[in-house]
Amino acid sequence: MANRGLIVRRHPAIERGYDRGSKGIGVAGKELYDITSSDFEWYIETDSYKMLKEEELDKYIQCVENNMEEDRILVVSSHQVVKNRLEKLGIKTLAVYPNKELFKKFSTEMEKRKNRNQNEIDYVNRHWFPFINEIAKDTSNTAHIEVFNPKLTLIELLEEYMR
Repeated sequence: MANRGLIVRRHPAIERGYDRGSKGIGVAGKELYDITSSDFEWYIETDSYKMLKEEELDKYIQCVENNMEEDRILVVSSHQVVKNRLEKLGIKTLAVYPNKELFKKFSTEMEKRKNRNQNEIDYVNRHWFPFINEIAKDTSNTAHIEVFNPKLTLIELLEEYMR
């Protein structure tokens, strides 16, 4: 299998250190591309149910595959449906997520950031423990960086990881 670069699944509490959707940012001698999932509407959600829109997920995965190159770091969605689809394709990922016991520190840090709206913060806070538990238990085709310092950005973490 050809070298596909590095595919990173970032938990939303980990600050990017760059603008959403950025492309071509230099990190450890590679180019970082943020394949933002907010451009794709995977779910139809009502008060009573949540339904996956497979065609939108297919488009997102195709976008990821189209951008995979040896000299790139792709930052992709940390949603489990994305991880499962990438795993089926034999694509290894790096999961970057906060230590779940540091909920209060990460939540406080998210509130300080100017690039976060309250709805996004509330969503992350409501799903904190189940989301991190889900990411942390992934062992198939997944390496892990558990973050203990809420002030570190993804760029800083990747620079350290790639040394």
